[in-house]
Amino acid sequence: MMPPRPQSPVSPVSALQQPSPSAAPTFSPFSPAQTSRYQPEPSHRQSRSLHRAAFHSPDTSPARSDVSPSQQLSYSTKAEIQDMVKSVLGPCYQRKEVTKDQYTDINRDVSRKLYEMIGTARALEDRVERDMWGRIAAEEVQRAIAGLEAEDATGTVAEYAGVIGLQSAISLLEAGYAVVVLGAHVPGDESVGYTSPWAGAHWRTHAAPQDVEQRRWDVETYEYWMEQLDGEAKDGTVARSGLGVYTSLAYCTAGTRTDSISPRDDPPTETLWWRPHVRDFHVLPPEQIPSVCDPPIDSAAAFTSIAVDVPRYLSYLVSRIEALGGALQKISLPTADGFARALGAASDAVGDRVDCFVNATGLGARALCGDRNMYPIRGQTVVVQGEAEAIRTRVGKDYVAYCIPRPSSGTTVLGGTRGVGDWSGEPDEKTTKKILERCGLIAPELLTGDGETFEVLRVNVGLRPGRVGGARMEGEVVGGQRVVHAYGHAGAGFQNSVGVGRKVVQLVEESLKDDRTGPKAKM
Repeated sequence: MMPPRPQSPVSPVSALQQPSPSAAPTFSPFSPAQTSRYQPEPSHRQSRSLHRAAFHSPDTSPARSDVSPSQQLSYSTKAEIQDMVKSVLGPCYQRKEVTKDQYTDINRDVSRKLYEMIGTARALEDRVERDMWGRIAAEEVQRAIAGLEAEDATGTVAEYAGVIGLQSAISLLEAGYAVVVLGAHVPGDESVGYTSPWAGAHWRTHAAPQDVEQRRWDVETYEYWMEQLDGEAKDGTVARSGLGVYTSLAYCTAGTRTDSISPRDDPPTETLWWRPHVRDFHVLPPEQIPSVCDPPIDSAAAFTSIAVDVPRYLSYLVSRIEALGGALQKISLPTADGFARALGAASDAVGDRVDCFVNATGLGARALCGDRNMYPIRGQTVVVQGEAEAIRTRVGKDYVAYCIPRPSSGTTVLGGTRGVGDWSGEPDEKTTKKILERCGLIAPELLTGDGETFEVLRVNVGLRPGRVGGARMEGEVVGGQRVVHAYGHAGAGFQNSVGVGRKVVQLVEESLKDDRTGPKAKM
């Protein structure tokens, strides 16, 4: 146990609430699915002054008439203009600087603006003129993206008390620190960006064999949860956490083999690095594999795992924080003037000097500290009546279907989806139908009526905090204030949480030992 610190690491926690973008046409000519054919030819003959003159010159547009200039353009000319825009916008989409909906909106708006500016097809007949308009298209795209960034930099970021922030607070309190958790939402609140309440959740590692640190986080969480459940089973007076022990059945559809689960995998392959760390792992014989699935299940395995009644578990974490002397405050931090100003607002809210901040804001880090590597991973789930007998996961070629009981709640969560870059917070009826169809094959005990339908209680949508390059776990100094970052864990927040909390304690201790107030110090 470490000696108490005089002041508190403060945790602005979890995710950013984003407005739902307007629906885009599925087969729009402005969609990123439509690739660009335009390749600008290098030219050194076009000067900057000519570029500017062409941009503003009335000679580039036809004389006024009752007909819009865009109506005088042929379809092929409009397609060529769209290709100019896509050649610039496409790489931005690939780098996840814009979402699919933002790509579609910018492509449409910039293309239509160029239609009006160019006016006639003759403006694209000359190579020099065509390349000039290509550069103008690039300027317009960059201006539009800058506009999105400006929108992100205004208003307030909503920090929510998610599982990473709450568990980190508990780990710090147990290490002897005083802690105040700041968040716009706390357990019991609902928001599409407040991801943790919408989770399944269960222990199923996402860590690749080479990802040593995430493997450690997952194993530490598994072992801690198992010890906690063993204690609850032995002592009836211990507060129930909302965790439960279940057999986890992992099914792999023929042709995918993503987990390398097969009777031939004995001894275990490198891909199954987690096999020695879980209880009761065994490969299922063919007669225990469901035969009703189409395409058929090729291989399957079982092990002892943990499912989470998420609302109860988050409330349990809050009660642990309060029992350890921590506190929660509801607050939204401003982002218009940068991260340092937001930290100042957080410090003002606490009212005392803060030794270190823990930034566990999830998707909110995109606006709060300008991390453009953050992106949403949209998940849609369906809560149904009845508690499944086991955790079941079916890995398909382009999907994962899962059935996760919520312990002692009488309900089960069915999923799932993985919408990378999708900010939409609205449930999709077609997706709900697919989830129910796929899960009906692996959880038949939950079907009602004639054994063909589920009793649906609600449909949930949440935005997981994805990050290019993986989770950010490091310290830095911002405006003279120490900060430890702990965000970007995508869909692995629950199974990472205990290990991440311990890592946060380590980083905070290292940060407080480092008296530098200058450049960023990675840890």
